[in-house]
Amino acid sequence: CVEQRYLVLYEDRLEVFTSALTARSGARPQVIWRSSILRLQLLDTVGFVLQREDGRILLCASGPADFRTWARALGPLFGLGHAGLRAGSVEGVSADKGRPSSSTPIRRKASATPQR
Repeated sequence: CVEQRYLVLYEDRLEVFTSALTARSGARPQVIWRSSILRLQLLDTVGFVLQREDGRILLCASGPADFRTWARALGPLFGLGHAGLRAGSVEGVSADKGRPSSSTPIRRKASATPQR
């Protein structure tokens, strides 16, 4: 089952809401901490897999343009340069887990789809 979610990306976490309206209402998000992600895998132009100790989370982009936008936002956080982002299915290792927290979103988008 695929369920669309509203995601807000920060340097230290990804916040997951059921909708943009829920995010604006001040509801508590599901938080995926960057430090809990062991690996980010790019799935061609389809989406991403966040590998954690407790399992994987699949994020599906709504299309190639959406995928490229997310890849540009996620790539630097996981040590993937532009060459890696164009290479198709590439894995990056989460690095620099002690990076300072930020309250300013890097990316907001309603089209990525988390699945477990």
